[in-house]
Amino acid sequence: MADLGGMSLDENNSSGASFTLTSTSPDTWIQEIDHRTEVEIKAGANIAVVRIPSQASHQSAYDSAVAACQKGLDLISLTRGIPFAIKDMDSHLVWWRQPQKVMARLTLFSIASFDAPPASVRIIDSKGADVTPPPTPSAWDQSFRYYRLSQITPDIADAYRNMFLMLESLLSDIRPQRRGEGEGDWLKSALREAHKLYDLGGFSGLTRPGREAEGLHSDFATDARHPISHAKRQRNRVLPLDLSLRKTLQEKLERLGAMCLHVAEKRFGVRRVQGGIFPSWVKYSLSQRTTSASLILNNEYRALDLQAESIPIDPEATSIWVNAQRDTDYEDAYRYAIFGEASTKDLADIDFITRVISTLDGISPLSEGQLENPLNPQGIDSLQIVFGLHVTNKRNNRRDYNL
Repeated sequence: MADLGGMSLDENNSSGASFTLTSTSPDTWIQEIDHRTEVEIKAGANIAVVRIPSQASHQSAYDSAVAACQKGLDLISLTRGIPFAIKDMDSHLVWWRQPQKVMARLTLFSIASFDAPPASVRIIDSKGADVTPPPTPSAWDQSFRYYRLSQITPDIADAYRNMFLMLESLLSDIRPQRRGEGEGDWLKSALREAHKLYDLGGFSGLTRPGREAEGLHSDFATDARHPISHAKRQRNRVLPLDLSLRKTLQEKLERLGAMCLHVAEKRFGVRRVQGGIFPSWVKYSLSQRTTSASLILNNEYRALDLQAESIPIDPEATSIWVNAQRDTDYEDAYRYAIFGEASTKDLADIDFITRVISTLDGISPLSEGQLENPLNPQGIDSLQIVFGLHVTNKRNNRRDYNL
């Protein structure tokens, strides 16, 4: 069966997945979850291979493998003292079974990071003199500390907790908590006062006229903060790192961050400099260029020159061209993805896959994804490839978090 960096992807009629880890393992470990589920990490590798009971679809294999991998990493951390985290959930390999076929899906996202500040504005008088007033020195407030912490942590739960602490700090300045006042009662009252001053209703879809505070409380506290702040088994059914919680936190963090920055600007006159890359620009720029999209499976190790006018591939290397089309299931405001599929016949021509190159016109390269551990596709009947581009602006709030 296929292998990834010397580790077999399929044993005992299983399904599974491989995920990149944040650090390299000093030893080889096979952590058994139950008699049919295990997590393997090899010495010198930064990848976890998860083997689970046979699954019939990509989604079920992916969900089950992520849950099993987290349990395995928990056990390894507790028993061996080495803490690992899954580094990049956007890039992974999943395999599963269909009747008479072994299916696999390789998902790779390449990050395109820009530093695009907003345009500067100058004021010129009638004589041509620059009369632009000098920038006002920024005032400091203690709530800003929590904002910075939310931007430097790689963990999305920590980021949400710190952003919520920024909100608490801002609200306690607007409406201090009274002696003997319960936490929930104070939070709703403080949100009510803040809404009167700064109109917060647009930051939550749960708000109703006259009950904005209750909607904001349910949205940002009950649905998101409570699950990551309490661990009582009788009350909390969601563990940190669960995929469902990650999705919830990602969506709410974006709106919570926008609300906190809105209040900080109105209250202290400190404006967060936003970037010049907008979701509409990303979508329009990339969606116009899919006429001849292809994915190239390649066994070279050198980095790709993305500035080249043509795709630079060593004539001695093996490359498989796969037709591709848009895959909106993997897209959001800043992400664009294309999908292709290689058959057993296609895969027979290549011994190892070390990188995937994307092109939208069949001529010039768009991006590439490097496989840190080469993939030997032997035994895979159909290899699906999802290749995406995640466009980020350093001026915007952080969006990339480990799992």
